[in-house]
Amino acid sequence: MNNEYQQTKTMVVLFCFLGVARIIYFLLSKPGASLAVSEVALAQVDPEDTTQEQVRGIVHRWTELSHEIAHNMSNPQLPSPNEPFVFFHVRKGGGSSIRTLLYTSSQKYNLDYWIPCSNGHKTPCVPFTLPWYDQKKPRKAVYASHLNWSMMSQFMRETIHDNRVRKNKLIPTTKRTFKIEDHEKERTDLYQSLQVDDGLRAFGSCLTNIRPTVSRVKSCWNFRFVQSKDKRWEIPDASNATIEEWKILLPDAVDHFGNGCNNEMYRIFGSTQHEKFVNQLSIETYGLTHYLDELETVLDRMAKCVMIRIDRCADSITILRHYLPWINAEDLCGRHEKKSPLPTNITNEVSEFILAQNAFDELVFTFGAELFDAQLKVAQKEGL
Repeated sequence: MNNEYQQTKTMVVLFCFLGVARIIYFLLSKPGASLAVSEVALAQVDPEDTTQEQVRGIVHRWTELSHEIAHNMSNPQLPSPNEPFVFFHVRKGGGSSIRTLLYTSSQKYNLDYWIPCSNGHKTPCVPFTLPWYDQKKPRKAVYASHLNWSMMSQFMRETIHDNRVRKNKLIPTTKRTFKIEDHEKERTDLYQSLQVDDGLRAFGSCLTNIRPTVSRVKSCWNFRFVQSKDKRWEIPDASNATIEEWKILLPDAVDHFGNGCNNEMYRIFGSTQHEKFVNQLSIETYGLTHYLDELETVLDRMAKCVMIRIDRCADSITILRHYLPWINAEDLCGRHEKKSPLPTNITNEVSEFILAQNAFDELVFTFGAELFDAQLKVAQKEGL
């Protein structure tokens, strides 16, 4: 009992004087503790391992379809409450500038919108993951925030007021035939049913922003853990953090909203917002079957959206002009907001660790980058 009291007392003292980062270090450096390092990046996986072949097979199939997807993607006119536009804003991916342009474009066309932090913050910045609900006007024409696809799809389904539309669009999963004794079959059928339901979502169009994985994580680290940190924290910026500090903090650290920096695109397009699940997603931690299902789901959802890239601004404008002409994107390149003054130079060892922690997102970025290029080619060809 005395030993337990002393251990508790020690932790309290550490919390008060050394901060959250030092507590994590203390806990993980105790005898018997180990770092929760996720699955290594695919490039480091044993080439004879069939896991690599299965994962790469999914990504390859979707990238092969990217040009067909881009060609068949419609360029709708103005969004409406019946078929709203949704900007799935990937954090630290250069999306704040887009939200500003979406606000001005919504004003220009008199579109009802929900864009947190817009209009001189007259639209509150929080909440930013679930839209405000107005019983008189349950739907907006434009949504733009850190929205999760699954939650937004559910919101769209719940705000369909025409029962005839609801009956035509929704397919209850209870109509599926499951083999209860075969749990693997039951799981697969349920996922297939959810993917069908995804296709019947009520979005009119959607947009998302992508950014190279390492660059995004460095920016996230500096913004969430350094610039916006709790005063008790003693966390160095991305450039000055050691590899040991990256290994201790990146898998577990969260900001004051409870969000980490790993797997941001999965946080937006995946089937859950359970933070530990998102931040530590890997084949090792949650199994190959679920990993593959989630990868398939995320790529399927992203394929329905227009892509833009922070590091290719002029090309992004070309894509927006073609696919979303109602958005006035001419000023996009001059509106890169919230630039951090903190240094971001890191060692190769840290860069490799970031990719290992974000192996899922790196796969998603690979497809997103291919789809971006495909959409650009279509926009350039049809814009001539």
